[in-house]
Amino acid sequence: MAARVSGGGSCVAVDLDATTVRAVEVEWPRSGNESAPPQVVRMGSAPLPPGLWNDLSGGQEAFASAIRQALSAGGITARSVAASIPRRLVTVRFARLPHAPPEQMRNMVAFEAQQYILFSLDEVILDYHVLPELSGFTAGGDDLDTVLLAAARRTLIADLTAIFDRAGLELERLSVSALALAEHVRDALEPTAIVDIDPGDLDVAVVADGRLLFTRSAALHSESVLPESARNRAVEEIARSFAAYQNEFRNQPLAHVYLTGSALPGTTPAETEQILSDVLGMPVSYLHTRLLDAPKLDYATAIGIALQTRPDSLAPINLYPNERAVQRAQKARRQRMLLVGAMVVCLAIAGVSMAMQQLEARGRAFRATVRANEALNAVTTQLEAREKAHRRLLDLENDLTTGLDRAHPAVDVLVALDQALPRSTAIWLTQMSFERNGLITLRGESRSEAAATDFVLALQKAGPFMDVRLGYLGDAEDTAGKNESASTAPSPSPAQPAPGQTKPSASSARKPAQATLSSFIITCRVNPKAQSLLPPKLAAAKPSAPVRGNGRSKPTSGRDNNVADLMDDTGDEFGDQ
Repeated sequence: MAARVSGGGSCVAVDLDATTVRAVEVEWPRSGNESAPPQVVRMGSAPLPPGLWNDLSGGQEAFASAIRQALSAGGITARSVAASIPRRLVTVRFARLPHAPPEQMRNMVAFEAQQYILFSLDEVILDYHVLPELSGFTAGGDDLDTVLLAAARRTLIADLTAIFDRAGLELERLSVSALALAEHVRDALEPTAIVDIDPGDLDVAVVADGRLLFTRSAALHSESVLPESARNRAVEEIARSFAAYQNEFRNQPLAHVYLTGSALPGTTPAETEQILSDVLGMPVSYLHTRLLDAPKLDYATAIGIALQTRPDSLAPINLYPNERAVQRAQKARRQRMLLVGAMVVCLAIAGVSMAMQQLEARGRAFRATVRANEALNAVTTQLEAREKAHRRLLDLENDLTTGLDRAHPAVDVLVALDQALPRSTAIWLTQMSFERNGLITLRGESRSEAAATDFVLALQKAGPFMDVRLGYLGDAEDTAGKNESASTAPSPSPAQPAPGQTKPSASSARKPAQATLSSFIITCRVNPKAQSLLPPKLAAAKPSAPVRGNGRSKPTSGRDNNVADLMDDTGDEFGDQ
């Protein structure tokens, strides 16, 4: 990436010198510490054909090839880069303008630039940066801002952007060589000059207390003249640059002068330092820092371009045209939209295919489900019929076993009544009803009132019954209107003998026809505290009934009453015992 990410990342910078293309990759540690020093991890260079800057339009492919060679020589594979163009091809001026908001400042800068630029503003790319005010370097108290202006021909910028396009690179920043060079002495407190010497040109920048004060550049053309002549010209241009600085900042003499790049033509680095020290009358030495040592002096400008990507750059000038950035953003947006559209179409096709497959699978599953449901319905119909018949048998068995869902089976109640009934032929039962709430109603006849009274007393003494009452006692003829079943006293069937007893003879069981009969109605309840209604011997001998389901039949609204009515209508009779 050309723009460094805060807290880490890297930047690839390309220096387009007069005779050489130099590329570096600078990396910041991913420690989250903004003050951590960066490192040069890769660098490479490639020469430019002579006179290429004089015909950029015709030499775009050669220039792009040199850029690719420089990147390849350094093993740099990044596609986004920042670059700089020679200072001598850019108009750089310092202007004093009234303090104003950014919107108004842009308009004032455009108006002020007309004084320094020889071309129409429509023919140049213009950028500016408001420099911080420092006491001692400018006249204070005038409420003016010092603004750095930079302008380059639009045709030059167009050729350079086309060159990077040919090289397959994405240009994100286009700065000026002298401004990038100044980043190496940004921490200088006193006026400090840095000079970059190249066989084709030289750049000069002066910085003091974190602010850029002065820049100048000059073409040397040393490759076409004798070394001594090239050396003398370079020294003259350096002396002329410092004279221009001293003329503008008379009260701020230079305190330090540092060199980068190559030595003066025909000399060694040590001889270059000595020559310039004698000419300038002050110590001059090559710059050595943690980032810039002797092997990297030729890459000082390229490294400075990478340092310019910091948020606190001395002069963050960017001559990359805004319309190109807009076009690139629009192109990227169109590509994203096309990509999204293609993805949507692919997803739609895949979705339709999956939907058709799912529909087909669902159709098969539906048809199979219909067939299975038809088979299930047939089996269910048969099962329901069988379950209905089975439940009918279970209900009948349960009714017979539990006596209409009572606490004691009806058979046990009958046995208990038989045990309490006096062993006499003078009394017999004609009807019995056993209601759900435990109420028992006994209807019968006797040959005497005493027999009925004895039956009541026997029931009261019996443990299984309680609340025994004699509801009615009278002549049998008086009850004919109350109960049709009692209008004619039936001949009681002879009672079955108890175990161990002999069956009474037919003569003794026959009821005298001339005797006066008495009808009676006795009511009582089953004692809820009685665990069993049977005598101990019978209870022990009684087999336990199998439990079906939960042991209880499902109550219904009318079935029990129907069975009770059936018992009432049939008029269960008990033979004499």
